[in-house]
Amino acid sequence: MRNSAAAHKLLLLGMLGVPLARAEAHGSSAAAYGVSAAQVIAPLAVSREADLDFGTIFGTAAPGSVTISAQGTASYSGGAQPACAGAACTRPHAAAFAVRGEPDRSYVVSLPAFVIAAGTSLNPAGDTPPDLIVSALFVRTASRMTSGASGRLDRTGADRFTIGGRLDVPSGLHASYYRATVTVSINYI
Repeated sequence: MRNSAAAHKLLLLGMLGVPLARAEAHGSSAAAYGVSAAQVIAPLAVSREADLDFGTIFGTAAPGSVTISAQGTASYSGGAQPACAGAACTRPHAAAFAVRGEPDRSYVVSLPAFVIAAGTSLNPAGDTPPDLIVSALFVRTASRMTSGASGRLDRTGADRFTIGGRLDVPSGLHASYYRATVTVSINYI
């Protein structure tokens, strides 16, 4: 009966969920579970609406510069002066870009420190004009006008920004047409 009582106790303990283990040491292990997640958002897209244009200027005996503000107004210094005020001349203006992406997200615009503008001579003699430097490039976003190069997309995922800069004009420049490519990059922040 002794064996039978001991067997009933073991059976009862096993039914109650009490583990029946030997007193031997075994290696221990643990497991944890994590979650993998991803959020897919709309990619950023930028499109040019207007180019940065320094207008039509005189090349004089003195060097100078033309600066275009983000609002598109031109200021002249030194020998760089506007060639005319009428409709016959190219009017200076800032570059303008439209941005599309994920609504209510912030982004930043990156620009080079400067670009080189290569010239094409308008002189019948065909002289080769010197390259000009476009520098002090800066950004103004419509959503954050005082935040420099950072902007925020609105509820529809849209914003705009403008780019201004400075063109340095050497002395004695002959009639030429200049063009430079400004690479504009945008990223979410």
